[in-house]
Amino acid sequence: MKFSPCISECVKDDAVCGGCGRTREEINGGRALVQELVDFMDRMDYDNPEEFLEVIRTKALKKYNGMRALKQAQQA
Repeated sequence: MKFSPCISECVKDDAVCGGCGRTREEINGGRALVQELVDFMDRMDYDNPEEFLEVIRTKALKKYNGMRALKQAQQA
């Protein structure tokens, strides 16, 4: 599944937003992750939040790609 970012044209009549095509689970999960990161940065009082977020991005992608590669290898 490809990620679809919010386009600020929310249509929330169904289980899937008519604007971006994301499910309620995706929308709520993303909001919760963002809030958790913001709260953590606030508690740590980082002067360089951009650098923190870049490290988190890099580490998350590395873990995700490794997990996907392992799953593909197990399926082969």
